[in-house]
Amino acid sequence: MVTTNNGLNRSGYVWGKNYSLDQISDMPVPEATMSYQPVRQTLLFNNWSSAMQAAGYSITSEEHWATNNRDVFLSKITISAPWLPSGLGFRWQAALINSYNRQVAIKTAMGAEVFVCTNGCLSAEYLMKTKHTSNVFNRIDDFVSMSVRTVDFRAKAIYNQFMVYTQTDAGSDKQVDHVVCEAYRKGIIPASGIGQVLDHWRNPEHAEFKPRNVWSLYNAFTSYDRGRSVFERSHRTNRLHSILNREFALGGETPQEATNSLS
Repeated sequence: MVTTNNGLNRSGYVWGKNYSLDQISDMPVPEATMSYQPVRQTLLFNNWSSAMQAAGYSITSEEHWATNNRDVFLSKITISAPWLPSGLGFRWQAALINSYNRQVAIKTAMGAEVFVCTNGCLSAEYLMKTKHTSNVFNRIDDFVSMSVRTVDFRAKAIYNQFMVYTQTDAGSDKQVDHVVCEAYRKGIIPASGIGQVLDHWRNPEHAEFKPRNVWSLYNAFTSYDRGRSVFERSHRTNRLHSILNREFALGGETPQEATNSLS
């Protein structure tokens, strides 16, 4: 069964550099056992990208990352299609997560990267996962198919959340301070990040983030995350959405909550 999950990873993996797909293909895969079936990252990526293109999506760029131990992988893919919502200055991205160490399930994520700050922040507002158990190859096709079929729905859920942010005043400095401190308490940022997020909020680098709304506050967090591990950045986003929805009384569901029923 394909399931959803709010976290990409909480294990603190150290990432090396990004690699070509051929280099990823050459990395050794452990032997299968009765209970564990490793899936090559290249197989996962090729199946997913072929299904996406067959459904009419374009893949405009790709990056392939691995941990220093070369046992956890993340393929970060920029996608486009005429029917995907647009207008807030970001590109749509997906990620494929996989491992050869029995600790990280196969996952696919959907998120957005804001053009203006080019922070490389895959926000991963929605995730699906499946485990490397003995019948995983019987589930891969369904996993890929579900991921592709729900891209449009997931994108709309994310876009709707962002539109609400642009239309919501961020309130007083005291309220913003409280949100940033709450993000620290929930493990979204470390203590050292509190001042840096507030600096991005008070002195935005780009005109697009000067309006004092929740969209600008959200991007103070993504600007803080610029340059940090692709894998480490992603799992915190849904907790941030939950805080923003609660603290600004936005109601409704986060993108993850809105699409959990799809699995």
